[in-house]
Amino acid sequence: MKKILISVASVIIGILIILVGLSIYISSLLTPEFVVKQVESTFNLRAELKELKVGLFSGASVELRGIALGPRDSIANQGKPLGERKPMTNKTISAESLDLKLQLMPLLDKQLVVERFVFEKPQVNLTMRSNGTNNLGGLFKTPRVVDGKRNPALDEKPAAASDTNAPFRAQDLGIAGNLERVGLNNGLLNLRLASGDRLKFKNLDLFLTDIEVDPADLANKNSDYLDLDTDVSVTSRRSGTEIAQFILRSEGKLQPFD
Repeated sequence: MKKILISVASVIIGILIILVGLSIYISSLLTPEFVVKQVESTFNLRAELKELKVGLFSGASVELRGIALGPRDSIANQGKPLGERKPMTNKTISAESLDLKLQLMPLLDKQLVVERFVFEKPQVNLTMRSNGTNNLGGLFKTPRVVDGKRNPALDEKPAAASDTNAPFRAQDLGIAGNLERVGLNNGLLNLRLASGDRLKFKNLDLFLTDIEVDPADLANKNSDYLDLDTDVSVTSRRSGTEIAQFILRSEGKLQPFD
């Protein structure tokens, strides 16, 4: 029995050492510099990330802190190192942190089990235009300049066109999902309408919990629970004064897919 216990302890210690080593290795690769570089090379925006932590104990966890996205500028075009940049002043999307935690073993059975995917104190400044567009759409286009040069992606042969009007189906997921808690905590949405009137959603808590979707068994596994709570104020363009305040609350069970 003693030898068995020693063997088990040795295995556990070995696993812990491997996990620590993997965490250190992954953390050395996934740095704020690396993430910002990838984001700015893919999208037409400037990105900011102050801190990134990766853990592999009791599942995989990733924590991002000091997240910000905004209009692309010369700093993003030149790909300047984060240490040489001045802080962003024109932020379109930001968050104090993003906390992601998921289980690894279910992935082997093509199951995505997420315990937590939550943005803390997110802020979005959204402007709607009279032509139906908004200020977010341009951020997620392909950038024209990367590292001070014309983006090579612009010269690549475009992929075969797909039917963008086709509805997204559960079968498109290709994997069963179980997400315990996804959403926004203590957020702020500043919405400017095409009319010039402004809506502010303060103390915004928006969560989807107990999400369960299995493309192969939608009859029994196709549900989630919505919980929304926020304070809304409306400011008139003409007078510049606040003309309405109300509390918006909603909760209930939903069916993500038809």
